[in-house]
Amino acid sequence: MNANRQWTLIFDFGEVLFDWSQPKPTSGLPVHLLKEFISSDTWRQYNCGLVNDKECYQKLASQFDITVQDVTGVLEKARSTITLNRDVWDFIKTFKAQHPGLFRTYAMSNVSATDWHLMQSLPGYSQEIFDKIFVSCDMRMCKPELRSYRYLLESTGTDPSWAIFIDNNSENVMAAQSLGLHGMTFTGLDTLRRELLNILGDSVQRGQFFLARNAKRLHSISENGLKVRENFTQLLIFEMTKDYSLIDLEPHKTRWNFFIGEQQLVPGAYPADMDTTCIALVVLPNNPVVAQVIMEEALQLTNPDGIFMTYFDSRRPRTDPMVCVNILRLFYVYGCGDDRALQPTKDWIRRTLLYRAYVSGTRYYASPETFLFYLSRLLMENPGSDISLDLGDLLQERLRERINSGGNAIELAMRILACKALQLTYNLEEDKRKLLGMQEEDGGWELSWICRTGKKGISIGNRGLATALAIQALA
Repeated sequence: MNANRQWTLIFDFGEVLFDWSQPKPTSGLPVHLLKEFISSDTWRQYNCGLVNDKECYQKLASQFDITVQDVTGVLEKARSTITLNRDVWDFIKTFKAQHPGLFRTYAMSNVSATDWHLMQSLPGYSQEIFDKIFVSCDMRMCKPELRSYRYLLESTGTDPSWAIFIDNNSENVMAAQSLGLHGMTFTGLDTLRRELLNILGDSVQRGQFFLARNAKRLHSISENGLKVRENFTQLLIFEMTKDYSLIDLEPHKTRWNFFIGEQQLVPGAYPADMDTTCIALVVLPNNPVVAQVIMEEALQLTNPDGIFMTYFDSRRPRTDPMVCVNILRLFYVYGCGDDRALQPTKDWIRRTLLYRAYVSGTRYYASPETFLFYLSRLLMENPGSDISLDLGDLLQERLRERINSGGNAIELAMRILACKALQLTYNLEEDKRKLLGMQEEDGGWELSWICRTGKKGISIGNRGLATALAIQALA
């Protein structure tokens, strides 16, 4: 946990720590009458302690053209439904016990003196989890009035940049954020728990723990729910972590296959491919003898345009610019990047980048970020080379276009890392914030798609890879 400074958590009561339900209306009264009461200025005055029960009921009766008895009946029915949200209450108590001294807790609620007295009398209520409670009937001010937030901040000596405000009302949350507080719109306990961990916890350390706990089990999942054992993402995880103990590989002496063992994802036999093979030879310990063999084969496996093909099978004349980038990485790593036979592939990569042909993805990669990410690594690994000088400025321009464009965890992390590789470190905070918000409670990042099968286009995702990339992006 981030324990260098103490955080402050500020919780709302209504529909966060307390629940209530809309009562059935009395015959002849509008269905949403209670909500209209609560939205009125009379109710604001009531919550602020500026009018008493009698005055409030009379004003509401006059405003909505009903009797005081009608008002009383609606409010009594609503009050009879108020209950303590035991799950949230227990979570706060447990969370404080698990992280002593990490944060202070306050409550801040718009509530009348009558309702506040009722809520304190409910079974299970206790003030012990809060350092202090701020209620509008005592403060004589209500959310989302900015002065109410300032009053709490000044009374408690709270730095707004180290405060988290949790409320079910987005208007109240926005007001808090306008004063520099972190805001969370409460939608449920699971989301609250995850978001608090993501702000209060050490995201990188939690991600590392996730990888370690799941070592050798960081397998991929297809969009139709199949577990997919394959070498490709394992190699990418290794490239990010340099930790061989995390991955489950099926090593090959020369040509590598995407899949490990028998696979059920696509029909028929699946040939060895250039992509997995080149990644293996780039990220694993150098093997010049095998690399030379593979490069010689690659030069024989080109299409009529002279562009590298994806498979070690001339009967499958598939090309993919992302795969070509990784083939070029192999040639450059082993000192053969200036081979004239690479020029058709280099030209195609340049045109793909220039004309943004990657924006809708490629045959095997749905995301444009994958192409930009591996191209950035090729250039980063070869500063001053012909391809770096040729594509560096253009790639920077294309990366700027992608910043803050959304995406899943893998896409966001790849974009951030690609920008870092080319020294584009400004204006990345929004992408980092979104990426951080995707970290799950167990410390890993959400399942994100990385590639897809060619013929059927079945997406394949991997939480381990998403986590490994996110750790590097946020480090």
